[in-house]
Amino acid sequence: MIFVIGLLMHSCAGEKNETSGREIYFIFSNACPYCAAEKHFLQDLERKYDVKVIYLEGGENRSEIRELFRKLNFSSGSVPVTIVGDYIFIGFSNQDYDLVYLEKTRSFVGVKNQIEKAVKELFELKGGKISMGKAVILSRESWLVKNFSKENDDNVIAHPYLENDSYIVTWYTYESFKSKKLPDVVVEVALNGSILRAYKPTSGNFKKPIVRSSLGDLLVMILLLVFLCSYLLRDKIPYLKELKSKDWAIAFLCFLILSVIILIAQCPEYGLKNIEIFLRRFLVFFDFF
Repeated sequence: MIFVIGLLMHSCAGEKNETSGREIYFIFSNACPYCAAEKHFLQDLERKYDVKVIYLEGGENRSEIRELFRKLNFSSGSVPVTIVGDYIFIGFSNQDYDLVYLEKTRSFVGVKNQIEKAVKELFELKGGKISMGKAVILSRESWLVKNFSKENDDNVIAHPYLENDSYIVTWYTYESFKSKKLPDVVVEVALNGSILRAYKPTSGNFKKPIVRSSLGDLLVMILLLVFLCSYLLRDKIPYLKELKSKDWAIAFLCFLILSVIILIAQCPEYGLKNIEIFLRRFLVFFDFF
């Protein structure tokens, strides 16, 4: 997801992830394919919302980027970097995921739906309510989280969500994140930014982020290529010559049914949305937004 270049410093450290107003900062490289995809997406957001995107190319705007990162107490040698209010995103994916924070990079995973949600928050937060991104940043100040992160060399992950008018920030190691285990540390943050409590859970139901695999998408693409190649070469392969139009129609119907099963099975929580994501990812003439 991340296209790495040596554009600035080599380590990351972020405490204050804030920019002023409704400005979005986008740090990119012209050689980065993910940057090109996100640039198109951000241009759509500029038209959709009353926001201004400040585009900073790594090679041409080194001093501006260095000063911006200094103000944020942040650094990165990777692009794209997108800064929206309290959020710093690294990388970009057109797929939709839940919000995930990586302590190692002091940033959120850059995915399309979460970047747009962060933009919406610029307009929706009122009356002293903090953003979900700010809740994660505040939860890092808990001594439980600090010790937990230190013990694991910062290789920890946070997943925040809203529940009963407070933010629940769950912290995991990479191992516990991949498993069905409980979070290692939980921090409850009030909507006004107050830390309600931090604890190590021994039981309870906590929402885990939905992570959609791409293996099913790849498998469907392979099946599609096999089907298309077989159809195009049907006159040159003896066995395929014997198939009639009805046989090809049945084969195509079976392919569609199998594809739907594969796509839904890779992430049941998304249901039929898996099909939309697949089409948006691989068939550029489909545009659902």
